[in-house]
Amino acid sequence: MKKLEIIVEEESMQAALESLMPKILEGRAQWKSIKMRNKMDLIKKLPDRLRAYKRRINDGENLKIVVLLDQDKDDCVTLKNKLEQIAREAGLSTKSYHPGQDGFQVVNRIVVEELEAWFMGDVEAL
Repeated sequence: MKKLEIIVEEESMQAALESLMPKILEGRAQWKSIKMRNKMDLIKKLPDRLRAYKRRINDGENLKIVVLLDQDKDDCVTLKNKLEQIAREAGLSTKSYHPGQDGFQVVNRIVVEELEAWFMGDVEAL
């Protein structure tokens, strides 16, 4: 069975996923979210976590990883490049950069507007 692990920086993002993911996946994959303490904690721990995922994938686990971060006041291109680099240094290919025939293991996404506004349907924020 396919597995999806989603790394998030905050509780509200995790709560949104609890509602959305069952509808999106419709039972096609197992999934879980992993909430870090905050954005800095996520970025600090991401290299070790991705290396651990690499070992699991090398052992044959059918696993994809999604990393979700709020943009906050960061430059989204710089932040995305940092996440992409961390994944490549861990030996994983990303949706944005996947050499060879093996596809990708990591999807890095920046939530540009506040997740809460998006989740609550704030049209102007969208």
